Amino acid sequence: MKTYFVSKILKAITFPEIIRPYFSKEEGLVQLTGHSKAHIEQVAEELRAKAKFIQHLWGLLKKVGVNLNFDLDFKIDHPYLWQAELYIVCRLTTPKIVVETGVEHGISTSFILEALEDNNKGFLYSVDFPPEGIQSGWIVP
Repeated sequence: MKTYFVSKILKAITFPEIIRPYFSKEEGLVQLTGHSKAHIEQVAEELRAKAKFIQHLWGLLKKVGVNLNFDLDFKIDHPYLWQAELYIVCRLTTPKIVVETGVEHGISTSFILEALEDNNKGFLYSVDFPPEGIQSGWIVP
């Protein structure tokens, strides 16, 4: 059984300068998951088809003044699509357990849960010290 450390995955995804010197994000996903670029693109296409899910999250965020620009025609190597990469990693590694630290609004939580649901297996345990004025994970559907 492989063990994946989500914090390391998140650092590699959230801070592309950590992995950029070594390989592109797409190549990083190949290394991380052990799946081909074609399979990664197939899973990315699954996520693109979830327009209602993504638009719902973004609509809720806009209501509280958080504006994220997530283009449904995204390319894997786009520098700011860590949410898509979390979904892809969770879909392809089919983890039984994911541990997330730092939930804040719950954006990453939502994408992880969506992947686990699509896998028909897995549990997410999230831990957070909520910032003042918001409830951790309030956006999670």
